[in-house]
Amino acid sequence: MEHLVPSADISAHLDANTWQQLESLLNTHFNSEELRFFLTLNPTPQLYLRVTTPFALTPLPVSAILGRPIASHWPSETEARPLIRPLARLLNEIQMLLHEQPFNEAREARGEPPINGLWLWDIPALPAGFKL
Repeated sequence: MEHLVPSADISAHLDANTWQQLESLLNTHFNSEELRFFLTLNPTPQLYLRVTTPFALTPLPVSAILGRPIASHWPSETEARPLIRPLARLLNEIQMLLHEQPFNEAREARGEPPINGLWLWDIPALPAGFKL
C-alpha cells in the first residue's frame, strides 16, 4: 500500500454489471455481518461499506490523493501507525481479491485499466431514500 499511487478515477466509467459484480464479489469474499457492501445505481453508481466498528482513520476522497502516494496520506508517527492497520489490511485484501478476476481480464483485453483496488472514505450522510 505504501508505494501505490492512484492515477485515475475509473469508477465513473464502470457499467452497472461491473458494479454488481464488484458488490457480489466483495460480499461473498468477506461474508460478514461486521462488513457489508451495498450498491446504489441512482443517481450515479456508488458502492457503500457498512462496518460495525468504524475505522480510526477516515481517508480523504480519492480526488484529493490522485497522483500522490497513498503513504503520504497515512499518519507517519509511530504511535499513529496502529490506527491505520485495520483499514490498510482491508484495502490490501481487496487489492489481492481483485487481482485476477475475470472482469479485469476482460477489461484489459479491451484496453481498459483493471480495477485493482478500492479507496474507502467517509461520507456525511447516505443519499435520500437509501437504506442499509
